[in-house]
Amino acid sequence: MSVVLTRVTGSLKSKEGKLVRVSVYYAPQGVDSVMITGDFFMEPPEVLDELMVRLKGLPVDQVPAHVKEFLEAKKPIMVGVSADDFVTAFQKAITSGDKETID
Repeated sequence: MSVVLTRVTGSLKSKEGKLVRVSVYYAPQGVDSVMITGDFFMEPPEVLDELMVRLKGLPVDQVPAHVKEFLEAKKPIMVGVSADDFVTAFQKAITSGDKETID
């Protein structure tokens, strides 16, 4: 039996004009995977990879709070974006983003 995933996508332009785009793939039991892209800069870049892995398995509605908590704890250097920009992009994706069912 295959798992049906839903993909939601949202994006945000920061005050500095940088793009943050997120796609969340989830099933009823939680997040399957996350993809974060854009034209922002984050140092060290591994923080972004770690964030995407850490969100796996979470209930979708808990993702924005975990994103903020994670970024505030790790304190990466971010140019052109803030932790709140990431949170807002995830909130947009989850509440009003483009939605697609994937079989």
